[in-house]
Amino acid sequence: MTQRSITVSYPEHASNVKISAYMKNEPWGGHTGKPNTDDLGSTDYRPCGLGVGECSISWSKVSTTTTSSVDQNGYVTVRAIFYNWAHRNDRTGKLEVTYSLDDDK
Repeated sequence: MTQRSITVSYPEHASNVKISAYMKNEPWGGHTGKPNTDDLGSTDYRPCGLGVGECSISWSKVSTTTTSSVDQNGYVTVRAIFYNWAHRNDRTGKLEVTYSLDDDK
């Protein structure tokens, strides 16, 4: 099983914070050098639930995110761990944090 983490930061005064994770298969089977001809998923990003089981592309999951306290620059850090146990397919993960900022802050 391969695991990698992604870390993203956002301003502490942000509102409407939404954290989403995605994974996709690499189009050419990654390290195998062979085309991805099986049905292990899509070469498009697909949503993954955070800490709720396998991703929709199968043989992969994303841990529950960890949110740290505010750093000295006023940012909150979010970290997620992406797991892949499809040994014939390399995967790419994406962690997306969207938020709103008030104009007066």
